[in-house]
Amino acid sequence: MNRIKAKQPIIGWLLMLMRLKKLFGIYIISLFPVCLFAQNDSVPRNIDYYLDFAVNSSPLLKDYGNQVLASRLDSLAIRAQNKPQLNANGQALFIPGGGPGQFGYDAAITNGGNYAAQVAATQNIFNKNLLKPQYQAVNLQGQALKNTSKLSEHDLRHNVTSQYINAWADQSQLQAAHQTLRIMKQQESLLKPLVQTGIMKQSAYLSFAMELQSQELTINQLHIQYEADLMTLNLLCGIADTSSKIRLQEPGLVKRTVRYDYFSSPVYMQYFIDSLQNINQKLLVDVRYKPHLSWMADAGFLSSTPDLYLHPGVSVGLALVFPIFDGGQRKLDYQRVNLQEKTRLGYVSFYKDQYNSQFVLYNKQLKSTEMLNDKINAQLRVSGDLINMSSKELNTGDISVTDFILILRNNIDLRNSLTQNRVKEWQVINDMNYYNW
Repeated sequence: MNRIKAKQPIIGWLLMLMRLKKLFGIYIISLFPVCLFAQNDSVPRNIDYYLDFAVNSSPLLKDYGNQVLASRLDSLAIRAQNKPQLNANGQALFIPGGGPGQFGYDAAITNGGNYAAQVAATQNIFNKNLLKPQYQAVNLQGQALKNTSKLSEHDLRHNVTSQYINAWADQSQLQAAHQTLRIMKQQESLLKPLVQTGIMKQSAYLSFAMELQSQELTINQLHIQYEADLMTLNLLCGIADTSSKIRLQEPGLVKRTVRYDYFSSPVYMQYFIDSLQNINQKLLVDVRYKPHLSWMADAGFLSSTPDLYLHPGVSVGLALVFPIFDGGQRKLDYQRVNLQEKTRLGYVSFYKDQYNSQFVLYNKQLKSTEMLNDKINAQLRVSGDLINMSSKELNTGDISVTDFILILRNNIDLRNSLTQNRVKEWQVINDMNYYNW
């Protein structure tokens, strides 16, 4: 009877161990796709790959390129419009009428009809000063499009870099979680003999098993987040790839030398081009009030009767247009351009203040993150040594499972803090390089 009572705890312990072994097997099978992430068959890619792909596949940048080409066509169109314009004109107008006091227009005015078949030519002359502002407008439009294309490409590179950093952070946390899981599984295999020999309690072993399962779930969550951010990166770059077997290399961003020269940035260049366009707008307004001289000529047949062949002829002449008064439209156009210039100056002033203030903020953030990185790395070295020592002590039963779990959690928190801080550092460098170019 006493032997049966002595065997009951042993039988219960064996059943519990079998259940845990079966439970571990189920989790290992469910995590098989996640474990593939740690294999060496993943494709390495760096940030330059994504930046080049995004720039080359961007439909917006291609659109701007086509608009620049179209602006050149506008210049040719202005030149073509000021060449002699030839038109073929034909007219047959019959005007019935009677004698005095009868229905119909006066024959002395209408001649009874108008029949024409002519080729007419006309061209503006002495208009070099009139065409110059138009050519300048087209040229400035082309410069604005090129500068806008540069700004769009710069924005695209900034956004791709930011998303690449986020995806790399997910990958880094996932790798750190896998490393912690390997340490826990090694310890799990060493804890079983301790339970069998009675050195460790079953409750302590179960606590460790629950922590291992929690770590496996964390890996699943990190893998899902990594796939989502990687897919977002691919969509941003126009990459049609759904594979998650990608090994992102460290961004390794380097801060550019700060010039604090906002005059050389394309943002300020856009304001400068806007200023030139406002000046050009005034010139275009003035063009409308300058005299216009053109010549005209025609040749063909013109007659008041259908017998056109009896009345061939030619005519030449000059036409002069001299604007005198238009109701004050010129003054209103000047006021409109002056308001545009006032708005532009406001943007320039705001950009200048923002430019200087942002660099002061970025330098403070960068300095604080670099100092924090050094502190976290120092703590990680101590935490790594502590894990090695506590692993040996755990095998001999000199440290509790709870304390070992706390040490592992502290190491995980430090790794995550380092990753997040490095991400913050690279994001600050990315923003700083965005404004300093």
